[in-house]
Amino acid sequence: MAYRNYSTAVSHVVDTTGQGDFTTIQAAITAASSGMTIFVRPGTYTENLTLKAGVDITAYGSDSSLNNTGNVQITGKATFTGAGTVTISGIQLNTNSDYLLVVSGSAASIVNLNNCYLNCSNNTGISYTSSSGSSGININSCYGDLGTTGIGLYTMTGAGNLFIYYSIFTNSGGSTTASSNSSGLVFSRYSRFLFAFSTTSTGAFSSVFSTVDTSAINTIGITTAGSGSHGHNMMFIITGTASAISVGIGTTVQLIFAVVTSSNTNALTGAGTLNTYGLSFPGTSHQSNVTTQINGAIYGMTQGTAPSAGSIGEQITANASSVATSNGTPKSIANISLTPGIWDVSCMAFAVPTGGTAIIQAIVCGVSSTNNTLSGTAGINYNQINNISGASNSMGVSVVPQRITLSSTTTYYVVVQTVYTSTTCPVNAIITATRVG
Repeated sequence: MAYRNYSTAVSHVVDTTGQGDFTTIQAAITAASSGMTIFVRPGTYTENLTLKAGVDITAYGSDSSLNNTGNVQITGKATFTGAGTVTISGIQLNTNSDYLLVVSGSAASIVNLNNCYLNCSNNTGISYTSSSGSSGININSCYGDLGTTGIGLYTMTGAGNLFIYYSIFTNSGGSTTASSNSSGLVFSRYSRFLFAFSTTSTGAFSSVFSTVDTSAINTIGITTAGSGSHGHNMMFIITGTASAISVGIGTTVQLIFAVVTSSNTNALTGAGTLNTYGLSFPGTSHQSNVTTQINGAIYGMTQGTAPSAGSIGEQITANASSVATSNGTPKSIANISLTPGIWDVSCMAFAVPTGGTAIIQAIVCGVSSTNNTLSGTAGINYNQINNISGASNSMGVSVVPQRITLSSTTTYYVVVQTVYTSTTCPVNAIITATRVG
């Protein structure tokens, strides 16, 4: 049989009515050789495809649709395991109780999806398991939807990269199941997603100028676990009553110029490491309890909201009253424990002599990291007031804030020394530290 060629390229044409070279896409793939393009005329093609390297599949430009009403639709699973590249353009891909795309095996398999609609109506859309680090899936200028619960856009254990550029994916089914990867990199640029993401093991998820909006399903937008490193630049993340990001232990998440909208007590949470710069919190929550936080984020600085532990403005205070002192001997009255960071620390003491002549000749008060010891520089680390008049009296002394930089948790004391002629000289004292960095 001589095939009729209706295209202007080295190609085959598929038409369900028989007005092309083939009536099924798989038959055209089987007959094609690398470098050929298969043009698909309008219709719904319910078939599972085995893709061939170098053989592209496309709708005619006028038939492309990105609104779930595609003129050219493939309902079924497309599988690629070969070494090479396949591009699918302008076609609506529908799940049929199975994945709509599978990239598997061990070869450097690359699939490009351009101007396609990924209709995940009844199953997770993409399975990416190729063990080749040179494999990849590139989703460019696509739309799509999750049409039911319990599914995601993809599940990935592959060693390569899944790139999503200039695309929008909705979630009409209200699925709270995260699209997940345990290996390789998922990277988004200029895209919007109405569902959650998660990573485990060595998997990583990063983005530039992208939005994750799970406010309609009140689900954590991004959950990290394992050992991956994740970077998000100019990201918008909106999550309703859930925390925006959960940073798992062992993982590092970097947020640069991100907008985080959440009403959860902690907009950012987790036991991992959060590296931030230039965050904005337009929602009601401005807090983070991520275990390790570094660089320039400022949380809890809105009116009426106290800064949380680890945040700029955090304040720690300790005081004690009527503590007995020995004449001429430094005595620690109260202490505080300061975590790593930059602190301004000050103290104040007040002594009231009782019995005998009840005269204080001098009182010294200071901030010290050594128990029962005055150390450092007079006028900075400690201050002394002398009784010039020699009259019976009470005396107080204060120390101006001093800047302390810590790399490890350290205890600081308010140390007081009194010189008196009374029987006793009890002391009241307070020490205060404010985090400035």
